[in-house]
Amino acid sequence: MIVSSGAHRQAPFDFADPHFEHRPYDAWTAYGQSKSAGVLFAVGARRWVGDGITANALTPATSSPACNDTSTTTPCARSA
Repeated sequence: MIVSSGAHRQAPFDFADPHFEHRPYDAWTAYGQSKSAGVLFAVGARRWVGDGITANALTPATSSPACNDTSTTTPCARSA
């Protein structure tokens, strides 16, 4: 499970300079880039589904409250 945030929309992953060696370091850009990296990892992890390995990414701020309701067996994706 990868926890992301809306910050991934503000700073795409910079494959050419992931460690800020050739550009000024900015904490918020680094944070957003780290969230983008997590989402990319979850997407890339699809290659392991045949081995029974799954990865999911979520943004807590946009999660449905229905997903927190343990009194129902309805999947939160359908109840949201």
